[in-house]
Amino acid sequence: HQITMSEIDSPAMRTVMGPEWVKEQRERQMRMDRLYVLDGRHRKDHEMYGLYTGLAAKAEELEKELDE
Repeated sequence: HQITMSEIDSPAMRTVMGPEWVKEQRERQMRMDRLYVLDGRHRKDHEMYGLYTGLAAKAEELEKELDE
């Protein structure tokens, strides 16, 4: 399963995996959430609504649009 933000921020994960891992995972999840919105997947009418599949492959394209 995909690790949720509450699992990442849990005291057990911070202790076992270390603070750097927690920080990296939090940043990774925030980036994926941003890509999800940039791609329009937050809209219920989007064909990929509710799915993160393929976002990493589209990341460069989606983030480039921010710079324009």
